[in-house]
Amino acid sequence: MVDIKFIKAKEGHSILCKGHAYEASSPEGNLVCAAVSTIAQTIAYYLYSHDYNLKDKDILLKDGECSIIYSTADKSIISGVEAISSGFDMLSDNYPDIVKIERI
Repeated sequence: MVDIKFIKAKEGHSILCKGHAYEASSPEGNLVCAAVSTIAQTIAYYLYSHDYNLKDKDILLKDGECSIIYSTADKSIISGVEAISSGFDMLSDNYPDIVKIERI
């Protein structure tokens, strides 16, 4: 199971992912795991390319876990991240037993 949390705050938004989809009982687990990783890495690349206030500690990508913190100062950055992260919603819609999303 992959748990994804979207946290909105005045000083910055966060996306937290934890878990492994390949541990799911369905054969699609590996594909879902790869998709989650690809979406998280795409968000990180987008932020590195567009958010000039980004610090190295704001993005953590490792096996079974990601933490992404980004500024709310630039609305175009928020729009870009939301567009990319809509992929998480599609995964959750199609694989609700593998991907769980929480918005805080």
